[in-house]
Amino acid sequence: MKPWDGKIRAGDNEQTRVQGFSSMTIAVCGQNRTLSVLVEQEKAVKVGLEHADRAALVAEHSEEVVRKSYEIWGMLIQKITYVPIMRMVLSAGSPQEGWACFRKVLRNACRVGKSKTP
Repeated sequence: MKPWDGKIRAGDNEQTRVQGFSSMTIAVCGQNRTLSVLVEQEKAVKVGLEHADRAALVAEHSEEVVRKSYEIWGMLIQKITYVPIMRMVLSAGSPQEGWACFRKVLRNACRVGKSKTP
């Protein structure tokens, strides 16, 4: 999976590129059996906070949910390299909220893309 660096190269369409990254992330999480934790987890698992307490997170959620959240978190911070979005993801502190930040950018890019078409 290519990182999301925010760069649109000649011949690229921003909307297509953002949707492609989103689709690849969903596919990878599906293969890794972490998709439910990314999109269905009701309460954010704050594994990305500076002083995250794993034992407290496990007590609040479960070992499996925390393990999968760490896995998703690692992928997001490794693959989203576009600094403005990376900052939003890092400040969210959880893969669930970080993914919501990226999805918000996706929705905005799609709106912009639609408004450019006659």
